[in-house]
Amino acid sequence: MRAASKRIASPDLYCITDARLSGMRHEEQVTAMVEGGARLIQIRDKAMTAAEFALATERCLAICRRSGALLIVNDRVELAASIGADGVHIGQGDMMPIKARRIMGVKPIVGLSTHNLDQFRRALGEPVDYIAFGPVFGTTTKADADPTVGLEAVAEVVRLMEGDPRPLVLIGGIDRERLPAVQDAAPYALIAMIGAIVSGGQIAQRVREMRAMIVERT
Repeated sequence: MRAASKRIASPDLYCITDARLSGMRHEEQVTAMVEGGARLIQIRDKAMTAAEFALATERCLAICRRSGALLIVNDRVELAASIGADGVHIGQGDMMPIKARRIMGVKPIVGLSTHNLDQFRRALGEPVDYIAFGPVFGTTTKADADPTVGLEAVAEVVRLMEGDPRPLVLIGGIDRERLPAVQDAAPYALIAMIGAIVSGGQIAQRVREMRAMIVERT
């Protein structure tokens, strides 16, 4: 394992909540994730109202604070800054990274999604702490998912990041069966999982198993 910027160590598991897939409140998911040893968690919900999401995020942040895990807020930059979250994750259609950095400040984490090589190359020059790339495989967690990038493109972004201390995050359709091939292509990446850990219950056990596969391999 290698140290990376802003308290993020890679490789590791990056857990993302999903109320629809899990049938659980975000607080329940986060509680199970930290029980399984998760160190990096993102709360994500496009359906909640701003007030509902703010309340859920504050509760999740309290759970993460007690365990020492980091909580990243999806999309809602002002909320993340106002409650003192550990960071925010923005997409290509969200706020510009430089504006998000100004709002969040220097210390919190700012992560950015990319979905093709051109976006990834541009992201290398942005003031972000990690760059996410995907979907690597087909995924059902997003109704408007971008085209899959595949493992050849993953190998190319690994090459593009040579010498860059920031973590690479890989996301999209990664599960137990596909994980070894992904790690062959990107041994030090953070592996983001949604459905593979929150669908069907037993979240803590799945997090524990996935982290062991990711962390112990290197």
